[in-house]
Amino acid sequence: MAEAEIVLHHNHPSNGSFIPLDLQTLVGQNPHHPNLPSLAAMWAHGNAGPHYRIALTDPTHASAVVAADQFLTKLQVGLSRSAGGHEIFEAGWRHLVCLCLELKGYVRYEYDLSGFPNYEASAQRLDWILGRLTMRDAFPVASAMIVDRYGAEF
Repeated sequence: MAEAEIVLHHNHPSNGSFIPLDLQTLVGQNPHHPNLPSLAAMWAHGNAGPHYRIALTDPTHASAVVAADQFLTKLQVGLSRSAGGHEIFEAGWRHLVCLCLELKGYVRYEYDLSGFPNYEASAQRLDWILGRLTMRDAFPVASAMIVDRYGAEF
């Protein structure tokens, strides 16, 4: 008999996407629960309405997901500075990381950011394009630029 696939649902009061411990749990590397296998999928539900779903595209990507998250997190401050401090590098950072993981092909990532604070509100400067973008418009631009520039390193 095949093992049952585990799908985890949990809340994220901050409305943000998956944190490092979530990604470790997804791939079966949770340091607090070392006997927990990798998950078929994980959901996070924000209090204001956003929700996220993530799943590995291939079990062999498990270590790459964790390593990429660590690599990108080390770059966060520098990326934010070079891009002019757009809020995607603060309030939206975890979503941006997951978009990069998806662009690399490590995960399938789905989301609905309805209710995410300031998602479609005021446009902020994104120096990488010498213009102003809302968070909604900045996420795909920034994730593509990050993967294009650093993707070979993660």
